[in-house]
Amino acid sequence: MLLNSAPVLLNLALLQFPVGTQVALVRQVIVIDDEGKLVPTALTESLQLRVYQAITPGTRYTNYINGPSSHDQDFFEFRMNRAELFARHSGGLVAMHPGETEYATFSTHGMDAFESATPLERQSVILDRCRSCHSDSGIHSVQSRLQWMKRSQDVRQHDNDENHRDPIAWETDATIAHKLHQPEFKLLQRLWDGAGLS
Repeated sequence: MLLNSAPVLLNLALLQFPVGTQVALVRQVIVIDDEGKLVPTALTESLQLRVYQAITPGTRYTNYINGPSSHDQDFFEFRMNRAELFARHSGGLVAMHPGETEYATFSTHGMDAFESATPLERQSVILDRCRSCHSDSGIHSVQSRLQWMKRSQDVRQHDNDENHRDPIAWETDATIAHKLHQPEFKLLQRLWDGAGLS
């Protein structure tokens, strides 16, 4: 959002889902095959669950962290653990416990805890970080609904493409397309080509 632009306001007339609704975010691994191509897999990297214990009317301002609805949800997360994966326990997923901490790697806006000129002084609580982006009331805390709207528009433009009708295939294609344009992946491709691996 531009500093001089008007704030984006939530539409409080949007219908809410009921108390007790659960939302899951599943991240699955995309790997590089022996030809240097990105390939989706069924291997789950992480599972995040949010359970709505209340739907408190919120504010029109996005992510008002200490707003009236900021504590309506319980957050849970399971992550792939290599030892558990190879031991074939629970699909390799282990629960993150309340109070468990780490140096953040997600949504750090390019800051590195160890290489930054102003290094982060402490680790943060893993499950508490969810609230910073998902504190709005009910449906407004589900950020991926914006992606669903993009997909709906994209599906209308590709009526004959079955991949665009399948939401998982659409998301996978969008993720791969995004990755292909990132500078670090282009660097990897040049190194791959230079090593004669393709």
